[in-house]
Amino acid sequence: MTLVPDRRKHLRESFTGMQLGIVHGLNFICREESPSEDLLYSLVDVHNTSKNGALIELCTKVQPGTVFLFVFYDASIHRWMPHFARVAWSQPLDSGQYLVGLIFEHDCRGRINVNQRAMEDCNRFGDLLFLLRSSLLEALPQNAFLRLINVLRKRVFEPGQKIIAQGEPGEFLFLIQEGTCNLLVEKEGQTLHIDHLHEGEVVGEVSLITDELQSSNVVAETRVTAWQLSRRRFEDLAASYPDLRDFLTEIVTRRLESWRVTADRTIGKYAIKRRIGKGGWSIVYEGVHSSLDMPVVIKMLKHDMAMNALFLNVFRREANVIAKFSHKNIVRVYDIEERFRTVFIIMEKLDGYPLDELLAKTGRLPFSRAADFLLQTCEGLAYAHERGVVHRDIKPANLFIQFDGQLKILDFGLACPPGTEDLSIAGTPHYAPPEQIEGNPADVRSDIYSLGITAYELVTGTRPFPEDDLARLMDLHTEQDIPDPAERISDIPPALRAFILGCGRRDPARRLQTATEAGKALKSFFTGRPRDRRSKEMLSLHLFYDEEQRHALNTLLEEFSGKARLLGVDLKSAMFKDIG
Repeated sequence: MTLVPDRRKHLRESFTGMQLGIVHGLNFICREESPSEDLLYSLVDVHNTSKNGALIELCTKVQPGTVFLFVFYDASIHRWMPHFARVAWSQPLDSGQYLVGLIFEHDCRGRINVNQRAMEDCNRFGDLLFLLRSSLLEALPQNAFLRLINVLRKRVFEPGQKIIAQGEPGEFLFLIQEGTCNLLVEKEGQTLHIDHLHEGEVVGEVSLITDELQSSNVVAETRVTAWQLSRRRFEDLAASYPDLRDFLTEIVTRRLESWRVTADRTIGKYAIKRRIGKGGWSIVYEGVHSSLDMPVVIKMLKHDMAMNALFLNVFRREANVIAKFSHKNIVRVYDIEERFRTVFIIMEKLDGYPLDELLAKTGRLPFSRAADFLLQTCEGLAYAHERGVVHRDIKPANLFIQFDGQLKILDFGLACPPGTEDLSIAGTPHYAPPEQIEGNPADVRSDIYSLGITAYELVTGTRPFPEDDLARLMDLHTEQDIPDPAERISDIPPALRAFILGCGRRDPARRLQTATEAGKALKSFFTGRPRDRRSKEMLSLHLFYDEEQRHALNTLLEEFSGKARLLGVDLKSAMFKDIG
């Protein structure tokens, strides 16, 4: 450290948090990226000040004896205070910044007029206080704040001006300081309004994070003042400060979750058309095979989860394992793609409804129908277990019922090899087995327990334990066996009751031990009766209408047919003409 005498004749005022200052270079360049102005500046963190000097943190190395114009914001009087200052000493910090001691030079006669341009320039940066309050910079440590703030470029856009153009490479993100703008997507010959952006919001980050082309147009609605960050500067900063990438990744995830309409995105041979759902760790899109025109479902790992190396490995394992599955009761995977810094799984598109939606409509299921769905689940799980995969999140929402009654198990995203212990990837607490709640390794019996909770819900219309207190709920899972469903439904068939009790014991050693064994126990329910035996009734409805009413009636019937299928009702129609 090089020292120049610094006589502290006055008490210094220290600041908590970030105190913004500006340095205008007179005989050196301290800014990382030159703006368009002739004079160069750098933003600094002011640690303390007195009437005689200051202690600042600077991004750039400076030599003792260097003289420059130093301006800092005095919050007590809401003004920028200018001083000519001389560097007394400079010391490098572990962060890569420099701690610099300044001595104010009060005898500046003849210099103020010469540097009036610099003073005026500094005064324009009162709006940098906005950056101190922005969520973008709050996501960074203080030393990273200085590096970021010194590479931002202020831009102004007039109403109607395009800030970002759909289909172009994403070279910049923008932090909006003033004004509003519209986010528009051009799709199928139409321009669709997706979002309205205003002060404090970040835009353009999706392309920087995912490396995709810009997926939308951003157009200034009013006069917009924004701070621009280039891709190159972002990558430099993110390499040193991962929190910046994490923060923007969270924004990307929220945006992709909320935008139902997106520009068509190409994932290998497949094109994404629209978002159709989301879960805790993935976003689900409807897509199409580009050359075969075959509808598909595309499941994308959320970008904030893709940043987690552990979870990314689990997701890849799911993809690689279930891509090899071929079973009528497990959703089929066509392809796996790693693009845009995440993973996509391309699956068959199913027509039907998740089992939880059916329960929401019916309350509970007839015994024969419940038993049929449970037996199909056992058959699918047995296939997966034999190949070393535990699902770990069996629940009605992950059991999909096709219109022909065939069940498909969805969402192997929490799948893992037997014996895996991983608290960070727990399933849904309402269906979680005791060993999973306690952080012990999951095995095939964990799926059996979750299936028992699911079976209880199917036949009684409610889950077995009270749920108003999550902590208490988890305690009940670990302290009690599943309640006897006969206490709620007195006429439950003995085989179905025994299946639920056998699956739902808290001690894994006392449960039904395999999905094959559970399936055999359930098959006794069907002894002497066909699977999914239901007494059939028929309702005949005759509709008399005029020719001009046909289109409206067809629309009504399509809606009615869809709701009927959801309830398991078969709808057949016949048309008779000229009946008078």
